[in-house]
Amino acid sequence: NSYIVVAPKTIRPSVKLQISVTILQASSDVQVQADLVADSVVRATAKKTIAAGAPNFIQLQIPDRLSWDQGAYSLRVSGSGGLTFSNESTLTVNQKCVSMFVQTDKGIYKPGQTVMMRFIAYKPTLLPYDGSIEVLITVSYLILTET
Repeated sequence: NSYIVVAPKTIRPSVKLQISVTILQASSDVQVQADLVADSVVRATAKKTIAAGAPNFIQLQIPDRLSWDQGAYSLRVSGSGGLTFSNESTLTVNQKCVSMFVQTDKGIYKPGQTVMMRFIAYKPTLLPYDGSIEVLITVSYLILTET
């Protein structure tokens, strides 16, 4: 009896963690459970019955509020039924919670032209971010010389 479990090592708040589970050999279907654990407390859990022979996925919804303050996070995946197993791996928390699209009104500007910009902030779930953000714009100049 054997199995393969593959999952990302880094997690982010509010993002679903895709866990690939393949049961290579088992006497019957396997009940697989994935737990996100911090300080010996289960913060999120997902379960799925998986048959042998075909790859499958378990989606574990990561909570909105994750922080380093809650201690080290780990992913515990266990199976029961046709195959009994349990593994636990340490995870890294990536606190990035907002990304940004930056759009300008032109691709190339001439000296003296006004640069018009639009910023669109969004969460990892691709929903709009409705908080405030400070944007710092720096300009560097490239001077080309002919020789």
